[in-house]
Amino acid sequence: MIGFALLGLAFATGFGGCSRQTSVEQPYRLTAADKALFRPGDIILRKGEGVLSQFICKQLRDTLGVSHCGILVKQDTVWQVIHSLSDDVSEVDGVQCCTLDQFTSESIRGSIYVVRFRRDSTQLMAERALYYLQHPKPFDRLFSLHDTCSFFCSQLPLHILKYTFHTELVPPDSYPLFSRFVDPAHFDRVFPQSE
Repeated sequence: MIGFALLGLAFATGFGGCSRQTSVEQPYRLTAADKALFRPGDIILRKGEGVLSQFICKQLRDTLGVSHCGILVKQDTVWQVIHSLSDDVSEVDGVQCCTLDQFTSESIRGSIYVVRFRRDSTQLMAERALYYLQHPKPFDRLFSLHDTCSFFCSQLPLHILKYTFHTELVPPDSYPLFSRFVDPAHFDRVFPQSE
């Protein structure tokens, strides 16, 4: 738990995540062919450009080098990402939405993964994510999976998986590692396509 307390403290320093900061380099964008692979409800993972993203990866010591995630939805013809961020790094505190292009533009090139929960044939992930966008919860600065009054980024899809699909990915008293989202027992990798 100390590691997550340090993450909460580190939020004061900021990190990339559809934040107020923008990259000076050419933005990282996915192609139309890449986006054609996606379905509403897919989970997108990425590593941001900022110092906090580096810190999160170092603290988690996960096998997957990512630091943020969200759920893809399509509104009209535009792909968007519903995710949770602190108002230390965003205009909004908690569950919010940004375009997929904005989400990827704040990512380290080559760090993006998109996965699909195998049992989500009716795209309930997207439906539940939209529910939480319409009934937003603040950002969980304590990083507690037991507190459902607020969400940190990976807690949003983990909460939906637990309460909609009755799938608990994180054992009790364990860290919610991002690598749990690429477990082939529960997820298919959509992007990048397997080599």
